[in-house]
Amino acid sequence: MRNLKIVIAFLCVCASAHTQIGFNLTHTFDPSVSIHLSVIEKDDTLVVSGIKFKGNAFKQRYLRFCNPSTGGIYRDVNLSDTSGYTVGQPGFDCIFHNNAIYLLNCRRQYSDTIIAKLQKLDAFGNELWNKQYNIGNYFASFHEIDIINDSVLLLAGEIESSYGNLDVRLLWIDTNGTIINERIYPKPFIQYAWSIDKFLNGDILLSGADGNTKFRTFTRLKPNGDIIWNTNVGGNGYNYGMSFLSPNDSSIYYFGNYAYAGQMRRPRILKLNAAGDTLWSYRYPEYNGINAQEDNGYETGVLGNNNSIVGLMRYKDSITSNIRYILQGLTTDGGPKWERKISIRTNDNYITSLKKMSNGDFVVTGYAFAEFQNGTVEDGWLVRVNCIGLNEHPVDSISISGQFQSVQLNNFANHFSHATVDWGDGSPTEIQESNYSDSIEHVIFNHTYSSQGNYDVTVKTIACNDTLTHQIPIELLSSGLDNDLLNVFPNPNNGEFSLMLKHDGNAEIAIYDNIGKLIFIKSEIDLNQPQKITVDNLSNGIYHVVVRTATAQFMTKIKVIK
Repeated sequence: MRNLKIVIAFLCVCASAHTQIGFNLTHTFDPSVSIHLSVIEKDDTLVVSGIKFKGNAFKQRYLRFCNPSTGGIYRDVNLSDTSGYTVGQPGFDCIFHNNAIYLLNCRRQYSDTIIAKLQKLDAFGNELWNKQYNIGNYFASFHEIDIINDSVLLLAGEIESSYGNLDVRLLWIDTNGTIINERIYPKPFIQYAWSIDKFLNGDILLSGADGNTKFRTFTRLKPNGDIIWNTNVGGNGYNYGMSFLSPNDSSIYYFGNYAYAGQMRRPRILKLNAAGDTLWSYRYPEYNGINAQEDNGYETGVLGNNNSIVGLMRYKDSITSNIRYILQGLTTDGGPKWERKISIRTNDNYITSLKKMSNGDFVVTGYAFAEFQNGTVEDGWLVRVNCIGLNEHPVDSISISGQFQSVQLNNFANHFSHATVDWGDGSPTEIQESNYSDSIEHVIFNHTYSSQGNYDVTVKTIACNDTLTHQIPIELLSSGLDNDLLNVFPNPNNGEFSLMLKHDGNAEIAIYDNIGKLIFIKSEIDLNQPQKITVDNLSNGIYHVVVRTATAQFMTKIKVIK
C-alpha cells in the first residue's frame, strides 16, 4: 500500500468483511419434549446434557454433541440410566476432565427418596461407570461438581441424616469414583449447598442457604473441609440465584433477588471480599422499564471480559405474564453496561445455565413452552452470543485526517466492545470502550507526533475474539510555516501566485484541496527565482502547497478569493 500524506490528506476505509465466529439460535433438538440442562466445551465441540419426556415424567437423559459454530448435531447419545424420575433442580452440572465427561444424575427412586449418582463417560458419551452415593435409603442429591486437582473431584449437595432433616454434604472422590474424604455440616448452620468454587490457595467457597431459606450463606473452607468463616447475606428470599468466585481477586459475586410484601421480587446483586465482608449490594426496584412482578431476579452470573460481570435476569412480561430473560453486562461495581433480551417463543422461556466459552462467548441453555398454534413443542434450546450479548459481528468505518503532525482518527462502528489505535511511534496503544449500542457509535482518537516521518497506524474494532483490523501507512510532513525561505505572494490570491525558495537544485510543487485531493503538480522547477503558478477553476477556500526538494519538504497555505 502506498504511503498517504495525511499532513493534508483525508483517508476513509470502510470495512465489509467480518471474522466469523458463528452465532446461532438452535431449538427443537428432539421431537420429544426435551430440556437442555447444561453445556460443556470440549475442543471444537459443545456437549449439551439434558432430559426428555417419556411417558408421564422426565426419564430419558441425553447428550448432544454439537458444532459450536452452527449448533448442528453430529452425535446424539441417549444414556442408559432411565430408572425413576429426574429431579428438577439437582443434577444440572457436568464437567469435562482428562478426556472424560462427569455427569451428575439425581433421581427420585421412590415417592420420597432421591438417589445421588455420578456417571463417568468417555469423550464420545459411552458410559465408563455409574455410581450411587446414598447412605441407606435416605434422600441424597448433588448440585455441583468441581475439579480440585488432576486426580480429585469435589461434589456438593445434601444428605438426609434422619428422616426429613437435610444436612450439607461435600464428597471428595478420585477419578474412579472412590470416596477420599467426606464432610457433613448439620443444619441449621447451613442447609443447602448450591455451588462450590476454589480459591487460588486451594480453599473452598461453599454457597448455599440457611435453614429458613431466606438468607444466602457463604462458607470458606480449608482444602480438607474445615470451616474458616461463615456469613449470611441478604434476607427476604435471598437464597434464590447463584454465585461465583472471581479468579482475578477472589471477590464473591452473588446474583439473586429481594422479596417485598406479597412476594414481589426485585433483582439484586451483592459483592463480598475473600474474607466474607459485604463490599456493596444493589437492589433494583425497576429495571429499565420492566415492572418487576413475582419471581423476578437474577438467576446466575459469570465473569465477563474487560473488567465486567454478566448476569442473567428473569422477569415476567407485564403484558402476557410469560417468563422472559435479560442477559446483562455490569461493571465490577454493579453498574449497568449493556442488556440483551433472550427468548425464542412468545410463550414461557426457561433458562437452566449460562456458561462462558474459552474465547469469551456465552452459551445459554434452556427450554421453551410449546406454541400449539405454530405447531411447536416444548423443547430444549441453545443460544450462543458474543462477550457483549450480541449475535452480530462488529462493523466499522475508519477515517483518518491530519494537519501537519496532529492526526485525528474517526471510527464509526457498532456491535463492538472496544476499539484500539496503535499510532506506530512507540506511544502506548489507546483504548476506548463502546457504549454497547446497536446503533452506530462515533469513537474519536487524537494524536500528535513528535517528528515528521513514516508511520504505520493500526486500528482494531473488537468484540471478544471477533476483530476487524486496519493498518494504515502514513507520511507526516513538517509544516514549514515558520520557514521564511519559502515565499508565496500574493496571499490571498485568485489562483495565480508566485513562489520563491532559496535552495540547491530543482523542486517539485504539489497543491491539494482541503480534503486531500491533488489538484496540481509540477516538477523540475528552479525556485531560486520567483515562479508564477496558475491553477485554473479554483473555488474559494484554503489550499495546501507542498514543496519538495532533494533534501527537505516545505508546506504552506494559500487562500483563494475570487
